[in-house]
Amino acid sequence: MLTSKSNESCERPFENAVLVGTILSILYVQAVFIANLNINWDEFLHLSFIFEYSNGTLSKSLQTFYVHFFTWMTNLDWDEVQLILLSRTLMLCCELLTLGFIFLISRKFVSVKFALIGVVSYLASGYVLMYGTSFRSDPIITALLMASIYLLMDRSNNLWRCLAASITVALAIVISIKSVFYIPPLIGALIWRTGNMGEMKNKISIYIGFALSVSITTLIFYLWHRSTLSPGATNALPRLDSTFSKVFIDVPLWPRKYHSLLWINASWPQMLLILAGFLRMWRRHKRQATVQLKVSVLFTLPILSIFFYRNAYPYFFPFIVAPLMIVVSIGAQEVSENVKKLFAKSVITILLIYMVFYTLGQGNLYSYHHQTGQREIIATIHKMFPEQTPYIDRNSMISSYPKCGFFMSSWGIENYRRMGKPIFEQVLEECEPKFLITNSYQLALAMSAKSSENNPYRLFDQDAGVLRSNFIHHWGSIWVAGKSFGPGMSPTEFNISIEGIYTVESSEQIILDKQQYNDGDYIFLSKGSHVIDMSPQQVDLRFGRHLPRPEYAPTMPIYFGF
Repeated sequence: MLTSKSNESCERPFENAVLVGTILSILYVQAVFIANLNINWDEFLHLSFIFEYSNGTLSKSLQTFYVHFFTWMTNLDWDEVQLILLSRTLMLCCELLTLGFIFLISRKFVSVKFALIGVVSYLASGYVLMYGTSFRSDPIITALLMASIYLLMDRSNNLWRCLAASITVALAIVISIKSVFYIPPLIGALIWRTGNMGEMKNKISIYIGFALSVSITTLIFYLWHRSTLSPGATNALPRLDSTFSKVFIDVPLWPRKYHSLLWINASWPQMLLILAGFLRMWRRHKRQATVQLKVSVLFTLPILSIFFYRNAYPYFFPFIVAPLMIVVSIGAQEVSENVKKLFAKSVITILLIYMVFYTLGQGNLYSYHHQTGQREIIATIHKMFPEQTPYIDRNSMISSYPKCGFFMSSWGIENYRRMGKPIFEQVLEECEPKFLITNSYQLALAMSAKSSENNPYRLFDQDAGVLRSNFIHHWGSIWVAGKSFGPGMSPTEFNISIEGIYTVESSEQIILDKQQYNDGDYIFLSKGSHVIDMSPQQVDLRFGRHLPRPEYAPTMPIYFGF
C-alpha cells in the first residue's frame, strides 16, 4: 500500500463522516429514482429474455447468460413495472458492491479519505445517478469485473484468489461481450500483483495462466448456457463476428459524441483531478514509469472506448468509468500531498461540492421522467388480455407475453432495412398478434399513414399497410386486431389474418357472411376471406369480447429517451 502513516494519522474523522454522508445522500436519491424513473426500452427487453428462457423459447445464446440469475422472478404474480423495480433494487446491490471495490482498490494507493472521494466521484459522475441501477447486464458485469481487479491485486500469491478472479471475469464475459473493455485494468491489476517478482518469466507465467483460465472457464460457461436453451438456439460465432463489425468497424469516429460531451460536462472535476494526479506523479518520480503510474494509465484506458464504440449510450458510462475512479482518488491525494495544503484542500472541496450539486440538479431534472404512461399502458393491457397473448411492439414492453417481430432498436431497424423486404404479412400469418403498441417512432408513423419517404428508419410501405389493415385503434398507444369499414364500402370482401372472436361496432344492422349482426354482437372470424354488407355508415370489427378501455385518455408519454 502506498499510503503513509502520516497521511492516515492526519485525517480528520469529521471529513470522512461528511464524505460517507454524501455517499448515503446520493444513494438515497438513487433509491427514489429506482421507484420512479421512467423504464428504458432495454430494461423491458432484458426482462422479456427471462420469460422466454422460463418458457423454453429463448434461442439467443449471446449475452443472455444473466437469465439464470432471475428465472425465479417469473413465479411472482407481478406486472412488468413491479418486476423491473425489483430488478433495479438488485442492480443497486450490484452497484453497492462496485462502490465497495472502488474503495478497497483505492485503499491500495491512498488513505481512507481519498478512497471515499473516489466513491463519491463515481456516484457523482455523469449518468451514474440515473443509469447505475438500470436493469441491464451492465451493473452486474461492473461488480464482477471490479471484484476481479481487487482479487488480482492481492500480492499474497494466493492461487485461490486468482482462480476466483478468472471465474468472475469469465462470468462477466458470457453475460456481456463488452467486458473486454476491462482488459487494460485487468492487466494493470496483474502488473500490481507481480510488481515484487524479480524474474520476468514468473510474471509471464502468471499472465498466461490467468488468460488460459479465463478462456477455458468462459467456454465452459457458454457451452453450458447454450445447452439450456431451446433446440433452435443460434450459434454465437457468426453473430459475434457481425456484432464486432457493427459496433467497432462500421461506425464513424466518436459515434455518440453528444452523450459523451454531456458526460464530460458533468464529470470535468473528476477529469481535472486525474490530469493533475498524472502530472504530479510524472514529476515526482522524475519522469519514470513507476508501477503506480502504469496501473493508473491502464485504469484510465477503458474510457477511450467512447471514441469508437457504437453503443456508448448513457447507460454505458456507469460501467466504463468504474476503474477510472480509482485514478481520481490517486489524483486527489497527489494534489493534496504536493500542492500547498490550504490551496489543495480548497480546490478539492470546491470540486466535490460541484459534483454533488450537479448530481442533485440532474436528479431534479430527471424527476419528471416518470413511469405514469408506462403503468397506464401495462395495467390496461393486462386487463384486456389476462392470459399470455402475442403482440407487436418495439421492445417487448409486455415482457411476460410473447412478442412478434423484431426488436426495433436503431440497430434492428438498420438490419430490417438492409434485408430489403417486408416481413409483417408473414409475422401476422405465423404469430397472429392480437394487439399492437405504438411505442416506437416506426410503429406510430406506420399506423398514422403519414408520408415519410425520406426517413431511413421507417417501416416499408407494404408492412405499414399490412399493419393498418389488420389493427384498429383502441386506447392511447394500444391498437387491437380488427377491421374498419367506412361509409360507402358495401359490399366489401376482406381477409382475416388473425383468427378469433370479434365484437361488432355499428350504429345499424350489418350482414356479414350472409348472417345478420347488430351492434355489440360477437362473431367468430376464421382465417381467410369474408364478405360484409351494410348500409352506408362506419363499422368496426374489434377483436375480443368488449375489450375494456379506461375512460380517461393517457396522461403521459411511454418513453422519455435518454
